Amino acid sequence: MKASNKPGQQPGTGLQWRRIMLNKYTLTFLAFLLWMVFFDQNRISRQWMLSDTIYNLNEEKEDYGKKINEVKGDIYDLERNKEKFAREKYYLHQKGEEVFIMKDDKKKEKTRTQ
Repeated sequence: MKASNKPGQQPGTGLQWRRIMLNKYTLTFLAFLLWMVFFDQNRISRQWMLSDTIYNLNEEKEDYGKKINEVKGDIYDLERNKEKFAREKYYLHQKGEEVFIMKDDKKKEKTRTQ
């Protein structure tokens, strides 16, 4: 029997390909791969979604950490001088009094780096 091959194709190549595809290990691997990609509880799309959720939660954690530090600084200022804190933070003043607030950016930068 002659195998009909296309020009430039070695004899038996189609038969070798068929043997590989029908091999029980290849079929088992393909079935396992399909199961893991589409049907398993730990499928790839779910893993990507979970890793994205973890990334977002870590970002929120950093943001909340920064907010906690700001609030701790406000608490410290409040404990040191309540009147100054109320005037600066909430612009409170007595009747007939004007309050001018001057902010020193250099002072804040020094305290941040320490």
